[in-house]
Amino acid sequence: MSKADSVKRQKLELRLRKMLATVIDPGEILQSSLSVAGEISTADRVIDHVIDEIGIDAVDWQSHEFVEPLAEACKETGLQEWADQFEELVCYSGDQLVPGLLLAEMTRHLTDFQHPRQLESFFSRSFLSQNWPLHDGLRPIEPFRFLRRHIELGSLFEKRDRVDAIAEAVMRELDWVSSELTIGGVLEGPLEISQDEAWIRWVRLSERIRGFLDGMVPGPRVRWEFSPVADPRPGDLFGDPSQEDWFADFLHRCSRKPGAQDLILRLPREIPVPLRPVIARALRAASPPELCSSEAPRPRIVAGELPADPEVVLVLEQRMRSFDLILELGADPPWRQDWLDLRAAGEPVWWAREQDFPRPSVEYIQRNFHELESLPVIALESMIVDRGRRDLKRLVDRISRRRGGGWERLGELLQLLADPPQILQPSGDRTL
Repeated sequence: MSKADSVKRQKLELRLRKMLATVIDPGEILQSSLSVAGEISTADRVIDHVIDEIGIDAVDWQSHEFVEPLAEACKETGLQEWADQFEELVCYSGDQLVPGLLLAEMTRHLTDFQHPRQLESFFSRSFLSQNWPLHDGLRPIEPFRFLRRHIELGSLFEKRDRVDAIAEAVMRELDWVSSELTIGGVLEGPLEISQDEAWIRWVRLSERIRGFLDGMVPGPRVRWEFSPVADPRPGDLFGDPSQEDWFADFLHRCSRKPGAQDLILRLPREIPVPLRPVIARALRAASPPELCSSEAPRPRIVAGELPADPEVVLVLEQRMRSFDLILELGADPPWRQDWLDLRAAGEPVWWAREQDFPRPSVEYIQRNFHELESLPVIALESMIVDRGRRDLKRLVDRISRRRGGGWERLGELLQLLADPPQILQPSGDRTL
């Protein structure tokens, strides 16, 4: 380990030790250390487990971000009583929820901070002390961010250089997303410039976004959609066949470098034969693209993914009300129009898997529909889609290891995964 890494580890160990002493009785920590004389102490075992999981670069995290890793480390090392003390810090039990008035009051301060990260940092201790639920995917440090977001931007390959405009639009979105931002349209459209110029623009854009993400600890994942089959003529991949070589070269360059920008290839059910070896080569590379159907839904906002229990519906209502309130107070986040459109149309902004979402939650929503001020609309993904996703992963692994075969089945699975989810409960006619 280098000297710099050694210093980082020492600083991280000190922070974790202080956090343990804050939550766990220091006398109890000392007693557990004395009882295992000659061996590594209990506290050191917990700290080592946390560092192994999160890495020494986490020294720059804010303190509240260590709570969940510490709780998990206590469980893994057999210290359930210590783990329970961390759980009491961040979880709720049935009747304990974040007071709606508190959340609304915090939301009113959002416009003072301009973007959610500063506000979340300022109020994080209040959220933890108010038992914000941790086990349902609603992380207490990110109450004003969406889990996933999809946006459409203009083509990078137009005659006009739009690198700066695209980068600024993407960076505005990143502050409002906790897990994943998907960008469509940037790699679409006809190639109006030379192939060399197109690649230079892509490198400029992707490196600028990467640099911005390096300053966000942790930052969301950024993925770029690419539809190689736009409106092909029979036997061609593109309306302009001269772009076929460009596409193959672009995909190869993007996928061969470890840590490259994530690409998503949106493919038709009948994958053209000339395209198959190009995709197979990319799947064998260091950074393979993800495959999906050209008909797969593109949800503009996914506020969260749930397994959940009935009580969590109340928290979802508070979260929905907070996003509404942000707009009512005059803020102009980049998701403003999408949120208004989704709310007016009653489209889902929360997603759940059928096998995880319990029946009592469904009954709770149906029973309390008229009492909920801001009812969350939930998309329920079927178990068939979940199984199809596992089958797709196995098939892609096989295609990446050998030539030919499986392409018809690949198209079928992509089509299966494109089936829209069931709407668990519409929100009726409620708008802002």
